[in-house]
Amino acid sequence: METTLKNLCFIIFLCVAVIATADAADKKKKRKFKKIPPEQHMAQVPASDPAANEKISILESMRGVHPRLFMGKEEFERMYNMRNDDPILKIHVNRIIADAEKLNVDQKLLNKIYASASMGVVHALGQLPKIAFAHSLHPTDVTSDKLKKLLRLLVDSPYWDTGSETDYGMGGGCVMLLAAMTFDAICDDLDPAFRKQAAQKLFTHARRMYYLGHLEKGLHPIRYWQQDPANNHRWFRNKGMVSCLLAVADEPGIDAAWILEQAKKEMDYVVKWFPAEGDCHESISYAHFGFAHLAMSATMMDRILGTNYLKHPGFENAWSSMVYSFDWKLGNHMSYGDTKNPDKQRSWGKMGAFFIGPKLSRDPLAQDALIKMHDRVIDDASSSWTTLAFYDPTVKAGSMETMPVNRLFEDLGVAYLRDSWSDGVPLFMFKCGPYGGYRLNEYRHSVGDNKYISVAHDDPDANSFSLLLNGEFIAHPGIYEMPKLTANQNTILVNGKGQIGEGKGYSQPIKDVDMRTLSYLTT
Repeated sequence: METTLKNLCFIIFLCVAVIATADAADKKKKRKFKKIPPEQHMAQVPASDPAANEKISILESMRGVHPRLFMGKEEFERMYNMRNDDPILKIHVNRIIADAEKLNVDQKLLNKIYASASMGVVHALGQLPKIAFAHSLHPTDVTSDKLKKLLRLLVDSPYWDTGSETDYGMGGGCVMLLAAMTFDAICDDLDPAFRKQAAQKLFTHARRMYYLGHLEKGLHPIRYWQQDPANNHRWFRNKGMVSCLLAVADEPGIDAAWILEQAKKEMDYVVKWFPAEGDCHESISYAHFGFAHLAMSATMMDRILGTNYLKHPGFENAWSSMVYSFDWKLGNHMSYGDTKNPDKQRSWGKMGAFFIGPKLSRDPLAQDALIKMHDRVIDDASSSWTTLAFYDPTVKAGSMETMPVNRLFEDLGVAYLRDSWSDGVPLFMFKCGPYGGYRLNEYRHSVGDNKYISVAHDDPDANSFSLLLNGEFIAHPGIYEMPKLTANQNTILVNGKGQIGEGKGYSQPIKDVDMRTLSYLTT
Protein backbone atom coordinates (compact mmCIF):
# COMPACT_ATOMS: atom_id res chain seq x y z
CA MET A 1 0.00 0.00 0.00
CA GLU A 2 3.00 2.31 0.49
CA THR A 3 3.33 3.13 -3.23
CA THR A 4 -0.32 4.10 -3.54
CA LEU A 5 -0.16 6.32 -0.43
CA LYS A 6 2.75 8.17 -2.02
CA ASN A 7 0.67 8.55 -5.17
CA LEU A 8 -2.27 9.74 -3.09
CA CYS A 9 -0.24 12.44 -1.37
CA PHE A 10 1.33 13.43 -4.68
CA ILE A 11 -2.01 13.92 -6.40
CA ILE A 12 -3.52 15.82 -3.47
CA PHE A 13 -0.60 18.25 -3.38
CA LEU A 14 -0.59 18.76 -7.13
CA CYS A 15 -4.34 18.88 -7.76
CA VAL A 16 -5.39 22.08 -6.00
CA ALA A 17 -9.04 23.05 -6.28
CA VAL A 18 -10.71 26.38 -6.51
CA ILE A 19 -14.10 25.86 -4.83
CA ALA A 20 -17.01 28.29 -4.77
CA THR A 21 -19.40 28.00 -1.81
CA ALA A 22 -23.11 28.53 -1.36
CA ASP A 23 -24.85 30.20 1.59
CA ALA A 24 -28.19 28.39 1.45
CA ALA A 25 -29.93 25.42 -0.06
CA ASP A 26 -32.89 25.73 -2.40
CA LYS A 27 -36.04 23.96 -1.35
CA LYS A 28 -37.08 21.10 -3.52
CA LYS A 29 -40.23 21.91 -5.46
CA LYS A 30 -42.69 19.28 -6.55
CA ARG A 31 -44.63 19.87 -9.74
CA LYS A 32 -47.55 17.86 -10.97
CA PHE A 33 -48.86 17.99 -14.50
CA LYS A 34 -52.18 16.94 -15.90
CA LYS A 35 -51.81 14.16 -18.45
CA ILE A 36 -52.55 15.31 -21.97
CA PRO A 37 -54.68 13.10 -24.26
CA PRO A 38 -52.39 11.52 -26.88
CA GLU A 39 -54.41 12.78 -29.83
CA GLN A 40 -53.65 16.34 -28.74
CA HIS A 41 -49.93 15.60 -29.05
CA MET A 42 -50.43 13.95 -32.44
CA ALA A 43 -52.31 17.00 -33.73
CA GLN A 44 -49.01 18.90 -33.54
CA VAL A 45 -47.39 16.65 -36.16
CA PRO A 46 -47.88 18.05 -39.69
CA ALA A 47 -49.25 15.84 -42.43
CA SER A 48 -46.14 16.27 -44.59
CA ASP A 49 -42.55 17.47 -44.37
CA PRO A 50 -40.81 20.41 -46.04
CA ALA A 51 -38.56 19.85 -49.03
CA ALA A 52 -35.02 18.77 -48.15
CA ASN A 53 -32.17 21.23 -48.69
CA GLU A 54 -29.44 18.59 -48.69
CA LYS A 55 -29.79 15.33 -50.57
CA ILE A 56 -29.09 12.54 -48.11
CA SER A 57 -29.86 8.99 -49.10
CA ILE A 58 -29.02 5.43 -48.23
CA LEU A 59 -25.79 4.13 -49.74
CA GLU A 60 -26.37 2.28 -52.98
CA SER A 61 -24.71 -0.82 -51.50
CA MET A 62 -27.29 -0.83 -48.70
CA ARG A 63 -30.44 -0.17 -50.70
CA GLY A 64 -32.89 -3.04 -50.48
CA VAL A 65 -30.46 -5.03 -48.32
CA HIS A 66 -31.63 -6.55 -45.01
CA PRO A 67 -30.58 -7.02 -42.29
CA ARG A 68 -28.38 -3.94 -42.26
CA LEU A 69 -28.78 -1.86 -39.10
CA PHE A 70 -25.83 -3.35 -37.18
CA MET A 71 -24.57 -6.14 -39.42
CA GLY A 72 -25.34 -7.68 -42.79
CA LYS A 73 -26.37 -11.24 -43.58
CA GLU A 74 -22.80 -12.35 -44.29
CA GLU A 75 -21.52 -10.85 -41.04
CA PHE A 76 -24.23 -12.61 -39.04
CA GLU A 77 -23.43 -15.90 -40.75
CA ARG A 78 -19.72 -15.49 -40.06
CA MET A 79 -20.41 -14.71 -36.39
CA TYR A 80 -22.64 -17.78 -36.08
CA ASN A 81 -20.03 -20.01 -37.70
CA MET A 82 -17.33 -18.68 -35.35
CA ARG A 83 -19.45 -19.08 -32.23
CA ASN A 84 -17.54 -22.03 -30.81
CA ASP A 85 -14.08 -20.65 -31.59
CA ASP A 86 -14.26 -17.46 -29.52
CA PRO A 87 -15.19 -17.39 -25.79
CA ILE A 88 -17.30 -14.22 -26.02
CA LEU A 89 -19.19 -15.45 -29.08
CA LYS A 90 -19.68 -18.86 -27.54
CA ILE A 91 -21.43 -17.34 -24.54
CA HIS A 92 -23.60 -14.76 -26.21
CA VAL A 93 -24.49 -16.32 -29.57
CA ASN A 94 -25.62 -19.56 -28.00
CA ARG A 95 -27.45 -17.91 -25.12
CA ILE A 96 -29.23 -15.37 -27.31
CA ILE A 97 -30.51 -18.13 -29.57
CA ALA A 98 -31.68 -20.08 -26.52
CA ASP A 99 -33.27 -16.97 -25.00
CA ALA A 100 -35.14 -16.22 -28.23
CA GLU A 101 -36.74 -19.66 -28.11
CA LYS A 102 -38.12 -18.90 -24.62
CA LEU A 103 -39.25 -15.30 -25.04
CA ASN A 104 -42.97 -14.82 -25.48
CA VAL A 105 -44.57 -11.84 -27.19
CA ASP A 106 -48.13 -10.72 -26.40
CA GLN A 107 -50.20 -7.57 -26.23
CA LYS A 108 -50.19 -7.54 -22.43
CA LEU A 109 -46.40 -7.30 -22.30
CA LEU A 110 -46.32 -4.60 -24.97
CA ASN A 111 -48.92 -2.55 -23.07
CA LYS A 112 -46.66 -2.63 -20.00
CA ILE A 113 -43.72 -1.53 -22.13
CA TYR A 114 -45.68 1.35 -23.67
CA ALA A 115 -46.67 2.61 -20.23
CA SER A 116 -43.26 2.53 -18.54
CA ALA A 117 -39.87 3.85 -19.62
CA SER A 118 -38.13 1.38 -17.31
CA MET A 119 -40.02 -1.52 -18.91
CA GLY A 120 -39.00 -0.14 -22.28
CA VAL A 121 -35.34 -0.23 -21.24
CA VAL A 122 -35.58 -3.77 -19.86
CA HIS A 123 -37.74 -5.44 -22.50
CA ALA A 124 -37.86 -3.30 -25.65
CA LEU A 125 -34.13 -2.62 -25.45
CA GLY A 126 -32.62 -5.51 -23.51
CA GLN A 127 -34.78 -8.61 -24.04
CA LEU A 128 -37.06 -8.64 -27.08
CA PRO A 129 -34.42 -7.49 -29.63
CA LYS A 130 -32.72 -10.83 -28.94
CA ILE A 131 -35.36 -12.47 -31.14
CA ALA A 132 -34.36 -10.35 -34.13
CA PHE A 133 -30.66 -10.90 -33.42
CA ALA A 134 -31.14 -14.65 -33.01
CA HIS A 135 -33.12 -14.86 -36.25
CA SER A 136 -30.40 -13.00 -38.14
CA LEU A 137 -27.76 -15.31 -36.65
CA HIS A 138 -29.69 -18.52 -37.23
CA PRO A 139 -33.12 -18.21 -38.91
CA THR A 140 -35.78 -20.68 -37.77
CA ASP A 141 -39.52 -20.99 -38.18
CA VAL A 142 -39.92 -20.34 -34.45
CA THR A 143 -38.11 -16.98 -34.49
CA SER A 144 -39.74 -16.07 -37.81
CA ASP A 145 -43.22 -16.60 -36.37
CA LYS A 146 -42.38 -14.66 -33.22
CA LEU A 147 -41.05 -11.71 -35.18
CA LYS A 148 -44.06 -11.62 -37.49
CA LYS A 149 -46.39 -11.69 -34.49
CA LEU A 150 -44.39 -8.97 -32.75
CA LEU A 151 -44.37 -6.73 -35.80
CA ARG A 152 -48.13 -7.20 -36.27
CA LEU A 153 -48.76 -6.21 -32.64
CA LEU A 154 -46.54 -3.15 -33.04
CA VAL A 155 -48.23 -2.07 -36.27
CA ASP A 156 -51.67 -2.44 -34.70
CA SER A 157 -50.74 -0.39 -31.59
CA PRO A 158 -51.80 3.26 -32.00
CA TYR A 159 -48.99 4.49 -29.70
CA TRP A 160 -45.67 3.02 -28.64
CA ASP A 161 -45.25 5.25 -25.60
CA THR A 162 -48.31 6.12 -23.54
CA GLY A 163 -46.47 8.19 -20.95
CA SER A 164 -46.63 11.96 -20.58
CA GLU A 165 -44.37 12.38 -23.62
CA THR A 166 -46.60 10.30 -25.89
CA ASP A 167 -44.46 8.72 -28.63
CA TYR A 168 -41.51 10.96 -27.90
CA GLY A 169 -40.36 9.58 -24.56
CA MET A 170 -37.29 7.58 -23.62
CA GLY A 171 -39.24 4.32 -23.48
CA GLY A 172 -40.70 5.10 -26.88
CA GLY A 173 -37.18 5.36 -28.27
CA CYS A 174 -36.52 1.81 -27.06
CA VAL A 175 -39.72 0.49 -28.65
CA MET A 176 -38.71 2.19 -31.90
CA LEU A 177 -35.39 0.33 -31.90
CA LEU A 178 -37.24 -2.93 -31.22
CA ALA A 179 -39.60 -2.27 -34.13
CA ALA A 180 -36.75 -1.30 -36.46
CA MET A 181 -34.70 -4.40 -35.61
CA THR A 182 -37.77 -6.61 -36.01
CA PHE A 183 -38.56 -5.15 -39.44
CA ASP A 184 -34.91 -5.32 -40.46
CA ALA A 185 -34.65 -9.01 -39.57
CA ILE A 186 -37.90 -10.23 -41.15
CA CYS A 187 -38.99 -7.74 -43.84
CA ASP A 188 -37.87 -9.87 -46.81
CA ASP A 189 -40.26 -12.61 -45.69
CA LEU A 190 -43.31 -10.38 -45.20
CA ASP A 191 -46.39 -10.16 -47.37
CA PRO A 192 -45.81 -7.08 -49.58
CA ALA A 193 -48.95 -5.28 -48.38
CA PHE A 194 -48.04 -5.79 -44.71
CA ARG A 195 -44.41 -4.83 -45.37
CA LYS A 196 -45.63 -1.52 -46.80
CA GLN A 197 -47.91 -0.98 -43.80
CA ALA A 198 -45.12 -1.78 -41.33
CA ALA A 199 -42.65 0.51 -43.10
CA GLN A 200 -45.13 3.37 -42.96
CA LYS A 201 -45.70 2.75 -39.24
CA LEU A 202 -41.96 2.99 -38.50
CA PHE A 203 -41.70 6.15 -40.56
CA THR A 204 -44.68 7.66 -38.74
CA HIS A 205 -43.00 7.11 -35.38
CA ALA A 206 -39.72 8.60 -36.59
CA ARG A 207 -41.64 11.74 -37.62
CA ARG A 208 -43.51 11.85 -34.31
CA MET A 209 -40.27 11.63 -32.36
CA TYR A 210 -38.67 14.44 -34.30
CA TYR A 211 -41.60 16.86 -34.39
CA LEU A 212 -42.91 16.27 -30.87
CA GLY A 213 -39.56 15.78 -29.20
CA HIS A 214 -36.69 17.43 -31.00
CA LEU A 215 -38.76 20.33 -32.35
CA GLU A 216 -40.54 20.55 -28.96
CA LYS A 217 -44.06 20.51 -30.43
CA GLY A 218 -45.18 17.96 -27.84
CA LEU A 219 -47.43 19.48 -25.19
CA HIS A 220 -45.70 18.09 -22.09
CA PRO A 221 -44.35 21.15 -20.21
CA ILE A 222 -40.96 19.76 -19.15
CA ARG A 223 -38.35 19.99 -21.89
CA TYR A 224 -35.23 18.89 -20.09
CA TRP A 225 -33.47 16.65 -22.62
CA GLN A 226 -33.58 18.95 -25.63
CA GLN A 227 -31.41 21.65 -24.08
CA ASP A 228 -27.92 20.22 -24.54
CA PRO A 229 -26.16 17.57 -26.65
CA ALA A 230 -24.86 15.40 -23.80
CA ASN A 231 -28.14 14.29 -22.22
CA ASN A 232 -28.31 10.51 -22.45
CA HIS A 233 -32.13 10.66 -22.59
CA ARG A 234 -31.65 12.51 -25.88
CA TRP A 235 -29.43 9.69 -27.10
CA PHE A 236 -32.19 7.18 -26.27
CA ARG A 237 -34.59 9.08 -28.49
CA ASN A 238 -32.06 9.58 -31.29
CA LYS A 239 -31.44 5.84 -31.41
CA GLY A 240 -35.15 5.22 -31.91
CA MET A 241 -35.55 7.86 -34.59
CA VAL A 242 -32.40 6.85 -36.48
CA SER A 243 -33.16 3.11 -36.39
CA CYS A 244 -36.73 3.51 -37.69
CA LEU A 245 -35.61 5.87 -40.46
CA LEU A 246 -32.70 3.76 -41.62
CA ALA A 247 -34.76 0.57 -41.62
CA VAL A 248 -37.36 1.93 -44.07
CA ALA A 249 -36.04 5.06 -45.86
CA ASP A 250 -35.66 3.19 -49.16
CA GLU A 251 -39.06 1.47 -49.02
CA PRO A 252 -41.52 2.36 -51.81
CA GLY A 253 -43.83 5.22 -50.87
CA ILE A 254 -41.57 6.57 -48.09
CA ASP A 255 -40.30 10.11 -48.65
CA ALA A 256 -37.70 10.37 -45.90
CA ALA A 257 -35.43 13.00 -47.48
CA TRP A 258 -36.21 15.85 -45.08
CA ILE A 259 -36.28 13.73 -41.91
CA LEU A 260 -32.98 12.10 -42.92
CA GLU A 261 -31.52 15.58 -43.29
CA GLN A 262 -32.72 16.50 -39.80
CA ALA A 263 -31.44 13.24 -38.32
CA LYS A 264 -28.00 13.95 -39.75
CA LYS A 265 -28.03 17.47 -38.30
CA GLU A 266 -28.99 16.01 -34.93
CA MET A 267 -26.16 13.48 -35.03
CA ASP A 268 -23.69 16.13 -36.22
CA TYR A 269 -24.67 18.14 -33.15
CA VAL A 270 -24.46 15.46 -30.45
CA VAL A 271 -21.26 13.89 -31.78
CA LYS A 272 -19.52 17.27 -32.13
CA TRP A 273 -19.90 17.92 -28.39
CA PHE A 274 -19.15 14.39 -27.19
CA PRO A 275 -15.99 14.52 -25.01
CA ALA A 276 -12.86 13.17 -26.71
CA GLU A 277 -12.27 10.93 -23.68
CA GLY A 278 -15.72 9.39 -24.11
CA ASP A 279 -16.53 9.72 -20.41
CA CYS A 280 -19.75 10.84 -18.71
CA HIS A 281 -20.06 13.78 -16.31
CA GLU A 282 -23.06 12.21 -14.49
CA SER A 283 -21.28 9.05 -13.28
CA ILE A 284 -19.78 5.77 -14.40
CA SER A 285 -23.26 4.24 -14.00
CA TYR A 286 -24.72 6.76 -16.40
CA ALA A 287 -21.95 6.08 -18.88
CA HIS A 288 -23.02 2.43 -18.73
CA PHE A 289 -26.66 3.53 -19.06
CA GLY A 290 -26.27 5.98 -21.92
CA PHE A 291 -23.22 5.39 -24.12
CA ALA A 292 -24.66 2.39 -25.97
CA HIS A 293 -27.42 4.52 -27.48
CA LEU A 294 -25.03 7.08 -28.94
CA ALA A 295 -22.84 4.26 -30.24
CA MET A 296 -25.87 2.56 -31.83
CA SER A 297 -26.97 5.70 -33.66
CA ALA A 298 -23.47 6.50 -34.90
CA THR A 299 -22.93 2.91 -36.07
CA MET A 300 -26.20 2.76 -38.00
CA MET A 301 -25.64 6.16 -39.62
CA ASP A 302 -22.09 5.29 -40.70
CA ARG A 303 -23.11 1.89 -42.08
CA ILE A 304 -26.18 2.99 -44.00
CA LEU A 305 -25.59 6.64 -44.92
CA GLY A 306 -21.78 6.63 -45.12
CA THR A 307 -21.21 9.25 -42.41
CA ASN A 308 -18.02 9.27 -40.33
CA TYR A 309 -19.24 9.70 -36.76
CA LEU A 310 -17.22 6.80 -35.41
CA LYS A 311 -14.03 8.65 -36.27
CA HIS A 312 -14.74 10.90 -33.29
CA PRO A 313 -12.18 9.89 -30.63
CA GLY A 314 -14.82 9.56 -27.91
CA PHE A 315 -16.03 6.27 -29.38
CA GLU A 316 -12.53 4.84 -29.45
CA ASN A 317 -11.76 6.01 -25.90
CA ALA A 318 -15.02 5.41 -24.02
CA TRP A 319 -13.88 2.01 -22.70
CA SER A 320 -11.10 3.59 -20.63
CA SER A 321 -13.26 5.23 -17.96
CA MET A 322 -15.03 1.92 -17.42
CA VAL A 323 -11.77 0.01 -17.00
CA TYR A 324 -9.86 2.53 -14.88
CA SER A 325 -12.80 2.93 -12.47
CA PHE A 326 -13.20 -0.84 -12.08
CA ASP A 327 -12.12 -2.60 -8.90
CA TRP A 328 -11.39 -6.23 -9.66
CA LYS A 329 -11.92 -7.42 -6.08
CA LEU A 330 -15.24 -5.59 -5.70
CA GLY A 331 -16.37 -6.51 -9.20
CA ASN A 332 -17.77 -3.03 -9.71
CA HIS A 333 -16.80 0.57 -10.33
CA MET A 334 -15.65 3.40 -8.08
CA SER A 335 -17.64 6.37 -9.31
CA TYR A 336 -18.33 10.04 -8.77
CA GLY A 337 -21.81 11.55 -9.20
CA ASP A 338 -25.00 9.55 -9.06
CA THR A 339 -23.89 5.99 -8.35
CA LYS A 340 -24.81 3.97 -5.28
CA ASN A 341 -21.16 3.22 -4.44
CA PRO A 342 -20.86 0.38 -3.70
CA ASP A 343 -23.63 -0.93 -5.87
CA LYS A 344 -24.51 -4.58 -6.15
CA GLN A 345 -22.55 -6.26 -8.92
CA ARG A 346 -23.77 -4.60 -12.09
CA SER A 347 -25.04 -6.84 -14.86
CA TRP A 348 -23.08 -6.85 -18.10
CA GLY A 349 -26.00 -5.58 -20.21
CA LYS A 350 -25.11 -2.55 -22.32
CA MET A 351 -21.45 -2.74 -21.23
CA GLY A 352 -20.89 -4.66 -24.45
CA ALA A 353 -21.13 -1.37 -26.37
CA PHE A 354 -17.71 -0.37 -25.01
CA PHE A 355 -16.18 -3.07 -27.22
CA ILE A 356 -16.60 -0.52 -30.00
CA GLY A 357 -13.37 1.07 -28.70
CA PRO A 358 -10.96 -1.74 -29.57
CA LYS A 359 -13.07 -2.55 -32.63
CA LEU A 360 -12.18 0.90 -33.96
CA SER A 361 -8.64 1.26 -32.61
CA ARG A 362 -7.56 -2.41 -32.86
CA ASP A 363 -5.99 -1.88 -29.42
CA PRO A 364 -5.13 -5.35 -28.00
CA LEU A 365 -4.84 -4.00 -24.43
CA ALA A 366 -8.30 -2.45 -24.48
CA GLN A 367 -9.71 -5.66 -25.93
CA ASP A 368 -8.10 -7.73 -23.19
CA ALA A 369 -9.27 -5.38 -20.44
CA LEU A 370 -12.88 -5.52 -21.60
CA ILE A 371 -12.79 -9.29 -22.05
CA LYS A 372 -11.48 -9.71 -18.50
CA MET A 373 -14.08 -7.30 -17.12
CA HIS A 374 -16.74 -9.23 -19.02
CA ASP A 375 -15.54 -12.52 -17.54
CA ARG A 376 -15.51 -10.99 -14.04
CA VAL A 377 -19.07 -9.61 -14.28
CA ILE A 378 -21.03 -11.96 -16.55
CA ASP A 379 -23.21 -14.58 -14.86
CA ASP A 380 -24.22 -18.02 -16.04
CA ALA A 381 -27.56 -16.99 -17.51
CA SER A 382 -26.94 -13.53 -19.00
CA SER A 383 -26.75 -12.76 -22.70
CA SER A 384 -26.32 -9.43 -24.42
CA TRP A 385 -27.16 -8.70 -28.04
CA THR A 386 -25.38 -5.35 -27.70
CA THR A 387 -22.14 -7.22 -27.01
CA LEU A 388 -22.44 -9.01 -30.34
CA ALA A 389 -23.38 -5.76 -32.11
CA PHE A 390 -20.05 -4.16 -31.09
CA TYR A 391 -17.61 -6.96 -30.30
CA ASP A 392 -15.04 -7.78 -32.98
CA PRO A 393 -13.45 -11.22 -32.45
CA THR A 394 -10.72 -10.44 -34.99
CA VAL A 395 -9.10 -7.96 -32.56
CA LYS A 396 -6.44 -10.03 -30.84
CA ALA A 397 -6.21 -9.50 -27.10
CA GLY A 398 -2.91 -8.50 -25.54
CA SER A 399 -2.09 -8.28 -21.84
CA MET A 400 -3.81 -5.42 -20.01
CA GLU A 401 -1.29 -5.82 -17.17
CA THR A 402 1.11 -3.78 -19.29
CA MET A 403 -1.24 -0.77 -19.42
CA PRO A 404 -0.38 2.32 -17.33
CA VAL A 405 -1.98 1.95 -13.90
CA ASN A 406 -2.82 5.65 -13.42
CA ARG A 407 -4.99 7.87 -15.59
CA LEU A 408 -6.32 11.43 -15.49
CA PHE A 409 -9.58 12.15 -17.31
CA GLU A 410 -9.05 15.81 -17.96
CA ASP A 411 -12.55 16.67 -19.16
CA LEU A 412 -13.98 15.87 -15.72
CA GLY A 413 -10.88 16.41 -13.59
CA VAL A 414 -11.04 12.78 -12.41
CA ALA A 415 -7.86 10.83 -11.63
CA TYR A 416 -7.66 7.08 -10.92
CA LEU A 417 -4.50 5.60 -9.37
CA ARG A 418 -3.51 2.07 -8.39
CA ASP A 419 -0.37 0.00 -7.86
CA SER A 420 -1.23 -2.74 -10.35
CA TRP A 421 -4.16 -4.45 -12.07
CA SER A 422 -4.26 -7.23 -9.48
CA ASP A 423 -7.29 -7.99 -7.30
CA GLY A 424 -7.49 -6.19 -3.98
CA VAL A 425 -4.82 -3.53 -4.54
CA PRO A 426 -5.70 0.00 -3.39
CA LEU A 427 -7.73 2.04 -5.89
CA PHE A 428 -7.71 5.81 -5.40
CA MET A 429 -9.91 8.41 -7.07
CA PHE A 430 -9.53 12.19 -6.94
CA LYS A 431 -11.99 14.62 -8.55
CA CYS A 432 -11.96 18.33 -9.12
CA GLY A 433 -13.79 19.70 -12.16
CA PRO A 434 -16.80 21.79 -13.09
CA TYR A 435 -20.38 20.58 -13.09
CA GLY A 436 -20.85 18.95 -16.49
CA GLY A 437 -17.16 18.79 -17.37
CA TYR A 438 -15.21 21.11 -19.65
CA ARG A 439 -16.61 20.03 -23.01
CA LEU A 440 -20.24 20.56 -22.00
CA ASN A 441 -19.37 23.94 -20.51
CA GLU A 442 -17.54 24.84 -23.68
CA TYR A 443 -20.82 24.16 -25.47
CA ARG A 444 -22.71 26.26 -22.95
CA HIS A 445 -20.57 29.31 -23.59
CA SER A 446 -20.51 28.82 -27.34
CA VAL A 447 -24.26 29.47 -27.46
CA GLY A 448 -24.65 32.00 -24.63
CA ASP A 449 -23.50 32.27 -21.04
CA ASN A 450 -26.95 31.57 -19.63
CA LYS A 451 -27.65 28.53 -21.78
CA TYR A 452 -29.21 25.75 -19.74
CA ILE A 453 -27.33 22.46 -19.62
CA SER A 454 -28.41 19.37 -17.71
CA VAL A 455 -26.05 18.69 -14.79
CA ALA A 456 -28.79 17.18 -12.63
CA HIS A 457 -26.76 14.13 -11.59
CA ASP A 458 -23.47 15.93 -10.87
CA ASP A 459 -22.46 16.39 -7.22
CA PRO A 460 -20.85 19.35 -5.41
CA ASP A 461 -17.72 17.21 -5.06
CA ALA A 462 -14.75 19.38 -6.07
CA ASN A 463 -11.53 18.30 -4.33
CA SER A 464 -13.08 14.99 -3.25
CA PHE A 465 -11.18 11.73 -2.91
CA SER A 466 -12.04 8.07 -2.45
CA LEU A 467 -10.03 4.98 -1.54
CA LEU A 468 -10.81 1.29 -2.00
CA LEU A 469 -8.68 -1.43 -0.40
CA ASN A 470 -9.29 -5.14 -0.89
CA GLY A 471 -12.78 -4.43 -2.23
CA GLU A 472 -13.82 -2.25 0.74
CA PHE A 473 -14.15 1.53 0.88
CA ILE A 474 -11.73 3.24 3.26
CA ALA A 475 -12.79 6.71 2.05
CA HIS A 476 -16.27 6.62 0.54
CA PRO A 477 -17.13 8.61 -2.63
CA GLY A 478 -20.76 9.19 -1.68
CA ILE A 479 -23.98 7.63 -2.94
CA TYR A 480 -26.91 8.46 -5.21
CA GLU A 481 -28.84 10.81 -2.94
CA MET A 482 -30.77 14.04 -2.84
CA PRO A 483 -30.46 16.83 -1.96
CA LYS A 484 -26.96 17.34 -3.30
CA LEU A 485 -24.73 18.37 -0.39
CA THR A 486 -20.98 19.00 -0.19
CA ALA A 487 -21.02 17.59 3.34
CA ASN A 488 -21.91 14.19 1.91
CA GLN A 489 -18.73 14.10 -0.19
CA ASN A 490 -15.16 13.40 0.92
CA THR A 491 -14.11 17.00 0.48
CA ILE A 492 -13.90 20.18 2.55
CA LEU A 493 -16.35 22.84 3.73
CA VAL A 494 -15.24 26.47 3.84
CA ASN A 495 -16.32 28.15 7.07
CA GLY A 496 -18.98 25.48 7.29
CA LYS A 497 -20.35 26.24 3.85
CA GLY A 498 -20.67 23.83 0.96
CA GLN A 499 -19.98 24.45 -2.69
CA ILE A 500 -22.09 26.76 -4.80
CA GLY A 501 -25.01 24.91 -6.40
CA GLU A 502 -25.52 22.51 -3.48
CA GLY A 503 -28.80 21.86 -1.69
CA LYS A 504 -31.02 21.14 -4.67
CA GLY A 505 -32.69 17.83 -5.36
CA TYR A 506 -30.91 17.77 -8.71
CA SER A 507 -27.94 20.00 -9.49
CA GLN A 508 -28.55 22.97 -11.78
CA PRO A 509 -26.11 25.08 -13.82
CA ILE A 510 -24.96 28.21 -11.99
CA LYS A 511 -26.55 31.26 -13.61
CA ASP A 512 -24.38 34.05 -15.02
CA VAL A 513 -21.18 32.18 -14.12
CA ASP A 514 -18.63 30.25 -16.13
CA MET A 515 -18.59 27.07 -14.06
CA ARG A 516 -15.08 26.30 -15.32
CA THR A 517 -13.87 29.07 -12.98
CA LEU A 518 -15.46 27.54 -9.88
CA SER A 519 -13.45 24.33 -9.50
CA TYR A 520 -10.53 23.07 -11.54
CA LEU A 521 -7.18 21.31 -11.41
CA THR A 522 -4.21 23.68 -11.38
CA THR A 523 -1.60 21.02 -12.17
